[in-house]
Amino acid sequence: MKENNLNFKKALKDELDKLQDFCNLYDSGKISYYKEISVIFRKLFYDNKHNISLLKHLNQKENIKLLSFSNAKSNIDGEIFFMGMGIIKNGRYVPNYGEGIIKKLLNVKDYLEEAVFIYNGNEYNRFDIFISVSNQDGGAYYDKELNTKYKLLKEANFLLKIPFLGNFRIDNIVGTIIRQMGYEILHSKDIRNIITKETK
Repeated sequence: MKENNLNFKKALKDELDKLQDFCNLYDSGKISYYKEISVIFRKLFYDNKHNISLLKHLNQKENIKLLSFSNAKSNIDGEIFFMGMGIIKNGRYVPNYGEGIIKKLLNVKDYLEEAVFIYNGNEYNRFDIFISVSNQDGGAYYDKELNTKYKLLKEANFLLKIPFLGNFRIDNIVGTIIRQMGYEILHSKDIRNIITKETK
């Protein structure tokens, strides 16, 4: 068991190293790498009857806290409001890379289920988004049809009008959220500490 734990720790380190590499590629302008990032999240977090996540293999899924910058809430029109996962910079909606005003620590369950975007009355959490990218939209698999809720968010492209500030283009919402998740994971001390923690 101890040897297996050490192998899973190495696997975790390898995945976090790949996550950093894919985030760097995204930041260099190759934004399609958000799909590769989604697959890493699938390996870290996704459990079902056929799959066991790395964090569960390491018995850490219930023990760690993850950094969150999200505070998505419906606005008075019930359509869209975002705060934390992305910011408006140079007229575009982009990852906040730690510049958001919201910063908190959440357990894994709350982190995955926390709302990160609301659009046309649909609430999206982190799990909704990364599992749709990974399982349907080219992360690990391609499906003929995307689920309707995810497709709506992926194809969203609109101008946001803010009084006294102007109009801002909102697009690449899925890529922005996945990349921001990468920032959050890479800057969460607990997940890094798993690698260096002594195995009992």
